[in-house]
Amino acid sequence: LVLLIVGIMNVAVHRRQFFSRPTLWHAMAMIIPMMLGLVVFAIPFFVIHDGLPTGDVQKTIIWAMQSLATNHLPDYSISPALLNRDGVDFYTPGLHALSSLVLGLSPDPLISIGIFSIAIALCVAWIAGALTKEMFDNHPHIVPPVLAGLFVITQYRFLRYLREPGYHIQNVVGELLLFGALLLCIRFIRRRERQDAVLCIVTTAALFLTHQFSMFIALFALTAAMVATVLEYRTRIITVMKLHARVSLIAMFCLLVALGIASSLQLGNKIFNLFTSTPHLTGLLPAMSDYPATMGEIWFFTG
Repeated sequence: LVLLIVGIMNVAVHRRQFFSRPTLWHAMAMIIPMMLGLVVFAIPFFVIHDGLPTGDVQKTIIWAMQSLATNHLPDYSISPALLNRDGVDFYTPGLHALSSLVLGLSPDPLISIGIFSIAIALCVAWIAGALTKEMFDNHPHIVPPVLAGLFVITQYRFLRYLREPGYHIQNVVGELLLFGALLLCIRFIRRRERQDAVLCIVTTAALFLTHQFSMFIALFALTAAMVATVLEYRTRIITVMKLHARVSLIAMFCLLVALGIASSLQLGNKIFNLFTSTPHLTGLLPAMSDYPATMGEIWFFTG
């Protein structure tokens, strides 16, 4: 809600630029393919699945409906009795809060969460293209980002997210926020614009509360970018921190607040479940020789 209000205020301040013809063309270039994608993948959703979502979204619906009934976040401690799974498997309050909003606003909750799942998967393809464009920012053609988006939505495993809406929805939302945080981090390193930094912090915080496994991967992806930044601009960073001591102190205070929130959510108790010497899924891991066949030889060998 806060971001929506800030966004409306920003549009009001820059209304001439926002309502210009180039902005309209850029908007249409995103909206039209997105609507076409929704139509293409919604047809089998209605025909094959009768408009019923599939896969892990069913567990998300259970928790989201519980939130709607109680007006509170779910009680994950009941998951062993309710779903025969450890509570740490479902500790994604951000996803469940958003899903409860989608279910609560729609006249047909099950269809809405299925369409929402398709839209999120299409957004992952979009942001993969945007990330590719940022990495190849000196390339004059539109080919790299378009190919990136095309590769994503035609990848054998990823297609299942679109053909079976809701299949591993938490992974898809996690990928969207992970790609988004990485995109914003790279943009900020190159352009040092304040809005990129703010959005990166918001996206990372959302990822932290939405899909912990993607956050675990994000630690490696974002740490690499941050280390490269510090090595490249270490002298300038020290100078800026001295010149803007107040801002630096506020940033440190925000970090302490984030750690305090993590502590209050008792996330530390989850660490022992996540990192254990006797993981219960080791026996289900495929052999290395199975990966090309599982992913598809072309996708595996082209990285």
